[in-house]
Amino acid sequence: MRHISKGINESSCRKALLNARNAFNPDMKFPNNVFTKAWDYYLFFPSDRMLQKYFANSVSKFIVLEQANIVCLLNLTESSSLEFENAAALYLDQDITEEKYFSLIWGSGPAESEAWVFHMEYDYICTSDIGSWCMYCERLSDIAVLAISSEGLEQLRPALDILQPYTLEEACRPGQEGVFPFNDMSQEWHDGLFKNYVHVQKSHREMK
Repeated sequence: MRHISKGINESSCRKALLNARNAFNPDMKFPNNVFTKAWDYYLFFPSDRMLQKYFANSVSKFIVLEQANIVCLLNLTESSSLEFENAAALYLDQDITEEKYFSLIWGSGPAESEAWVFHMEYDYICTSDIGSWCMYCERLSDIAVLAISSEGLEQLRPALDILQPYTLEEACRPGQEGVFPFNDMSQEWHDGLFKNYVHVQKSHREMK
């Protein structure tokens, strides 16, 4: 499936797709660090938030605040290749509505084989043609992560308020205060995520 918002030129779509392709290492999966460069902050959230209709509001706000043209939501699992012509991707502009986004990921319902929302094995990358942030999502693990620069953390705060990501420490609080699925992870996953994201984030920021 490919969708390009009306009025958006192809060059912006290609740039957003290139940013998405360059952002992650296809040989890596959680709890490893999937990103190809070190970011200032890694914030986590349940993966299903990217497949809810209100995600459109966050996308729209990211575009306006970042002064971007387009956000690319790339379905890594469904793409026959990551070339523009073969990539399964939604190219969304600031006018994307909850209803339009929902229709794209839902399709005609459970009987539609291409409807993304019903496939738990899909992985996604999401970023813009500016590229000051990037999201990676594994639905099978129920985990998504937002990588963002220090400048982006301040500039894009209203978009983050909609998405509501957490530091890993916040997400992994014990007991009912934690956030699913982070409060239900194995020790191996807990330690792996902290090693590959929290410790890497701290080292990167100390070196700047």
